[in-house]
Amino acid sequence: MASFLRYSTKFKPKDPTWVENSQSKTDLRNTVTEAYAEINTLNAYINSVYTKIPILNGIDNKFAELNTNNQDLISKQLILEEKIVSLHKEVSSLEQGTFFEGLNQKVADLAEKLTIIENFVTTIDSKIGLIPEINTKVELIAKSYADAVKKPVSEGLAQITRSVIREEAMRSERDSCVFIRDAEPNAKIDDIIHDISNVTGIPINELQGFHLGKKPQKTSLRIKTSSKEMALKLLKEMPTIRTKSIYLKNASARPDYSPTELETYRKSWQEAIQKNNLAGKKEFSVRNLQVIKLKEPQAWICKKTDDNVTTRKTSTIRK
Repeated sequence: MASFLRYSTKFKPKDPTWVENSQSKTDLRNTVTEAYAEINTLNAYINSVYTKIPILNGIDNKFAELNTNNQDLISKQLILEEKIVSLHKEVSSLEQGTFFEGLNQKVADLAEKLTIIENFVTTIDSKIGLIPEINTKVELIAKSYADAVKKPVSEGLAQITRSVIREEAMRSERDSCVFIRDAEPNAKIDDIIHDISNVTGIPINELQGFHLGKKPQKTSLRIKTSSKEMALKLLKEMPTIRTKSIYLKNASARPDYSPTELETYRKSWQEAIQKNNLAGKKEFSVRNLQVIKLKEPQAWICKKTDDNVTTRKTSTIRK
């Protein structure tokens, strides 16, 4: 509008008769022509503005899209921050050793399972070794397959098979039990269980016990726990139990072996005792029914090897 004002002021009449002046008419015509030209210019400008409106709308859409992308980036940033926090926690757990403790426990569980398998194989091998040699001899002298299959299965083999099956059927129960020897004579079961519970943390209602043997002074007993894991915990804590309980201060403990395993256990201890007697120091012990060599020898007093070797007491360490 400001551009049009100059036309209205430029030709303001000086007197009422200005229209009759030809020069004024010419000037007016020129002014109108210029005004039309200016109007056309403004129209062209307005048209150009209208053509740019879609572009502006597109810019608005771009801003909306950028805003959406920004929100998406914020969400992803939050997720990334959560992952970083989680990673810090994992690194912290590694530094504190909790991860490796879990890994070590898994390795220990695997080693324990391998030990059970080895014991089972040992049981089978020892049983097979008791089969009379005559069975093999008959197989060797059989002239044909027909002669071999006619040979009846020996009663000894059948007994061994039944024995192995019976022992394995009771393995689950034995795994949850612990055999304790050399407890204080005629100590009450309730007192012993109370001391075991205090040291191991195993609830009293998950422990049962009873004396073994026919001697007037009963010093051997069998403790039954609620699971194999609890039995292993009791065995592991036995050194501490000896220092805390007046009833078990001289006691020793071992797993509740089957008859075959117990025989292997005794033979292994006899072998270890013989080697220690020869060395004059305790260099050998028994772990998982096998004779092992200790990393550090200990003091040793010579023992006879014809004893019923079943527990730690037969190889007492004197320091």
